[in-house]
Amino acid sequence: MRSRWLFVVLMLFSLGARAQDTLRGFRNNVKVGLLPTTLMASPYISYEHTFAKGFSLEVDGYYQSADAKWSYLKPFENVFGTQVAMKYLVAVRLDEWWNMGVIPWIKEIHEHGGVVPTIREMQKNNVQRRRMKREGVLVSGTYLKAGLTYQHKWRTFDCFVGNQGSTIFTEDRTFSGEQMGLNLIIGNQTVYPFGLILDFYGGIHVPMLTTGIGQNSLCPAYVWLLTGGMKIGWAF
Repeated sequence: MRSRWLFVVLMLFSLGARAQDTLRGFRNNVKVGLLPTTLMASPYISYEHTFAKGFSLEVDGYYQSADAKWSYLKPFENVFGTQVAMKYLVAVRLDEWWNMGVIPWIKEIHEHGGVVPTIREMQKNNVQRRRMKREGVLVSGTYLKAGLTYQHKWRTFDCFVGNQGSTIFTEDRTFSGEQMGLNLIIGNQTVYPFGLILDFYGGIHVPMLTTGIGQNSLCPAYVWLLTGGMKIGWAF
């Protein structure tokens, strides 16, 4: 329940914030996936590096233990996985008077003696954001992402190997499997001037190749055919 409230609060905070991101030259960020970590007792870490014209490369890594004691979604196998994705910022979040908030808007009018300087300032910020997107700087906005995923799953079972009368003999045997797939994601990121970055995303996962015990598609990266969540991190 606490994790749900945390998710709602951070989402509202992200949506209501003014995007003051372009005054810093952030080109990299490291994020932690909050929902997978909370629900599945799994560390989920991603690193992103931006390129010119709104493109960036993002690499994710995660691990999930079948023996995790506090997992809400109890996994059946141990999972180690990674995702390599190309990301494109479709729309830069621009300053508008309605998302500045009433109090900042009145303050701007009072300090400049009218509405016109405030509009000019917003136009200046918007030009900067578009320019920094072209130059490869992290900017708040909406993005599309396509990524290839790879998982290695394994689980050790206490297997029956024979018996002598009523005495049963067992031994541990480990079974493993792999799965490769494709993620198609849409998301929205907010970059704050001091380096905080919030990232909300959702999409679909398309399994491409599965071998061994990898039939159960429940992991930090996706749940069956869906993927989504929230990441929080630091830009630098």
